[in-house]
Amino acid sequence: MKLTIKQKVSFGIGAIGKDMVYSLVSGFILYYYNTILGISGTFTGIMMMAARVFDAFNDPLMGVVVEKTNTRFGKFRPWIFTGTVAENIAYGKPDATREEIEQAARAAHAHSFIKRLPDGYDTVIS
Repeated sequence: MKLTIKQKVSFGIGAIGKDMVYSLVSGFILYYYNTILGISGTFTGIMMMAARVFDAFNDPLMGVVVEKTNTRFGKFRPWIFTGTVAENIAYGKPDATREEIEQAARAAHAHSFIKRLPDGYDTVIS
């Protein structure tokens, strides 16, 4: 596939934006972990590097999985969380009570938004 100059420039600008956002978020995370939480800079750096190494192996594999997926919902949608809002919040702790789920939503400042959904925490995500 031959790309035009306009397409190459467009992809390059997109990559610059992505890298700028990554740098800003990484800088904030380093500052937060080191200054606010008191975690050593060395550990934080190693943790972030490990995440990038994981991404280097995981992203191509997931790309293959998504590319080979053919469902009536499309290629990627089956791999996105489905179920109710409450089930998605409780994903990390399947036995969470409704009170714990709502407490987690409040901590994430999402409770008021969720309450405005048609069925609140029982709204189905599809």
